[in-house]
Amino acid sequence: MGERIARVSLMSPEEALKRLAQPLDHVIATASPFAAILTCSDPRVCPDLIFKCNQGDLFEVRTAGHVLTREIEETLIFAFLNMDIHLIVVLGHENCLAVKAAKEKAYPDWNLTKLISGTEEDYSRACQKRLASIEPFKTAIAEGTLKIEAAHLSFTNQSVEWL
Repeated sequence: MGERIARVSLMSPEEALKRLAQPLDHVIATASPFAAILTCSDPRVCPDLIFKCNQGDLFEVRTAGHVLTREIEETLIFAFLNMDIHLIVVLGHENCLAVKAAKEKAYPDWNLTKLISGTEEDYSRACQKRLASIEPFKTAIAEGTLKIEAAHLSFTNQSVEWL
């Protein structure tokens, strides 16, 4: 693993672009996601792999520290209203550098800095609670057509804990 990290770190911008510009022989034309995932943009957090899903099974929203802003709420509302999604998962993870930076107030103007308190798990639960309180999610939860869950990915244990 360390060798791969060293190799990727030495990649020039031109090499990175060449790698991304390879022919697209694996992209699907349609998607039918059954769940939406709000998670961190950390490259170790890959919901398709974590939950053993195929491309198109998940509607993923990724931000540093899985920060929940009005724009993210609207993106999840769009997915719910237009893609027949009945499950939203807020997936945090251990050793999140964005959460750590927010806690240390490294970037005082960040929205995440204003929102974070307690543990990574506490923040995921707070996001879950916030989403459950807004429409149309609140009504859908009451009607039993939507569930919003918080979860935490442990790299150490190679597991997802449902909070």
